[in-house]
Amino acid sequence: MSSSHFGHRTVSVAIEATALEETNRFGETTHQAGVRATCSECGHETTAFGTAGDSRRRCLALLRDECPMGESNWYEED
Repeated sequence: MSSSHFGHRTVSVAIEATALEETNRFGETTHQAGVRATCSECGHETTAFGTAGDSRRRCLALLRDECPMGESNWYEED
């Protein structure tokens, strides 16, 4: 679902807590708590480590920066 916000569309985003894999500088794979955001318009996903509000907002900001369709939408959590 999308709406208008000062000339930009607002797009709803599903954000889920998940275990994220990371390869450290020694080549070891570790699992850390994180969040994954998925755009309801195109399915693009972003991730961030941590599960608090800052991590959730980072995912929303990354969606805006990385939009594969070249749009500059405002994203909000479902």
